[in-house]
Formats: sequence, C-alpha cells, structure tokens
Amino acid sequence: MKKLGFSLAIAFIICLLLFRYVISQWPEYKQPRYYSECWRGEGSGFGFPADAKPDTGLFAIVDLTSNEPVSGYPMRSGNQIGISDTTVLIVQLFNRNENGFDISSYSPQNWFVPVVYDINSDPRKSYPIADTSDFDYIFSHWRDRLYNIISQPDTIPYSGSGNKRYILNYLVWGLPKGQFRLTVNKTSYAPPGFRLLVRPVYPVWIDKPVNLADTINAFAACATRAMFKGNDSQGLVWADSILYYNPSSIVGYRLKNFAYAGLNDSLNMVVTYDSTLAILNRYGDPVMSDSSKFTFYESIWYEDMINNVTMARWMHVTGNKRVFY
Repeated sequence: MKKLGFSLAIAFIICLLLFRYVISQWPEYKQPRYYSECWRGEGSGFGFPADAKPDTGLFAIVDLTSNEPVSGYPMRSGNQIGISDTTVLIVQLFNRNENGFDISSYSPQNWFVPVVYDINSDPRKSYPIADTSDFDYIFSHWRDRLYNIISQPDTIPYSGSGNKRYILNYLVWGLPKGQFRLTVNKTSYAPPGFRLLVRPVYPVWIDKPVNLADTINAFAACATRAMFKGNDSQGLVWADSILYYNPSSIVGYRLKNFAYAGLNDSLNMVVTYDSTLAILNRYGDPVMSDSSKFTFYESIWYEDMINNVTMARWMHVTGNKRVFY
C-alpha cells in the first residue's frame, strides 16, 4: 500500500513538472488593444441616444462592417473610390414574442431600403441627405446568428433575452467621398407592428486613395468580403494582388493566412505565419512608417499583430484548438 502511495506521489510530481514545462513553452500573449477605428474615441459620431429594445414584438437593429478591413493597415479606410467603395450594411432581426413569426410568405429583404444621413443627425428627427437615387445597393444574403450563410428561413423564432436570430446583408456602393451615417428606413412591405430601432454606429467612411496603403486596404476589404461569403480562393487572389504591389506587405501575408485556413491548407498556413512574423520582426513592410515615428495606435496595432500571429502559429503547429488564425 505504501509503495502504491509512493508511486502515485511520484506520478503526480512528474505530471506537475510536465505541466509546468508545457506552460513555460507557451509564447507570451497580451490581450489585443487595437480594434477597428478605436482611435476615433468612444462615442465618436454618436450624437443621439439609442432606442431601447422592446419587451415584445418583432424589431431590427442596423449595423455596418468596419471601415478598416480585418488586418488592414491601421487608421485607413478600406472604402476607396475607384478601387472598392462597397460597404456591407447589416440588418439584425429579433423576435421578442414567445411564438415564432412566420415569414414564409414574406420577403424580409424588401422591408428595408438604405438611406444616408448627415453624420451628426438623429434619423428620428432629420431627413436623409441621399437615397437610392444617389447610390446603388443590392441585397446580398442571409446569415444565422452564428454568421453562417443560409437561405431564407420560414420562421423568426423567439429571441429570448435579446439575441439576434437572423441577419440580412446588403451591399451599398457609389457613395461620395466623406463620412456619413448609413442606415436603412422601413418600407411599406414590413408587417404591421414591426419596429426599426435607431442605434448609433460608426459612420461609413469613403475615401480617395492617395498612397499605397490606401490601395492595399481597399484590396483587403475586397478579400475580406470574399472570405466572409465563403470564397477563400477569391480572397487568396486579392491577397496575391496586394503582394504584387508590395511583396513585403504584412496585410497581404496575413490575408493569405486567413485564406489558407479557410481552405484547410495547413502547410501554407505555417508558411504564411512565418513570412508574416519575419516581416514584422524586422520592421520590413515599407508601407508602415519608421517604427520611431509610429503613432500610439500604430504601435498597439503592430504589437497586437506580433502577439496574435505568434500565438496563432504556436496553437496551430502544436495541434491545440485554434481560437483564431
């Protein structure tokens, strides 16, 4: 019995030492601090209060994808006139009634029409400064609450504590240079009692390219839209276009990494991790300013990029569950 206890104690100590060794091999990781347009400051452009969610009924909330594309260069829009000025407008549907709402005989994408307001205007009190006679739009696709692309469902079920149930994606393009409040108005096709809530969101930001960083961010926006729709091969094409103009682009290699992850190409994922880290560690991307001249937000973006890629590579090659690419 004593021998068994002694053996268990030795086994426990060995396991503890092994665990400590494994922990010591983890790369240092810090919580990301840069997120799209954080440099604007909290509440920037939110010049009016938000509507509260009702306790009953069917309602919707409008949002936009970020102007800065995923892994694009910081503090630059991906909406660039002449390259990619397409904005993804999102309408989130909720149902606070206990019974599901049957939409099999409806076309909910026709319940909404995009409009543009001045950046500081409250849509409840102001008139639009532009509508679909001034720009173009198209309904793109449905998504479920996990952001999977789906066909139109038959029913919008109860939303419980307020979780969105389904999402309508629209593409809007042809807006002029500037910053505007892009949202939707409710049309006559919406069912009686349906509510469209007013919520502050960051304004859409349309720019005109003046340098290579602007062009690359526009390409990155195209790559991101393609991959979000499940077309990773097209995303890879856009990433290669970035590397054609800038062979040492952090953004280009990061997007290639995302595309290869979507294509389940493990070998090329490791290659693009290594390429991205090599450029980052030598500060080798000519689009970025000299590191001694980084702004505060450029610095935290760069630090986040190194930390994220280092951790993601380690998680991938060690076979741990991949939390992010």
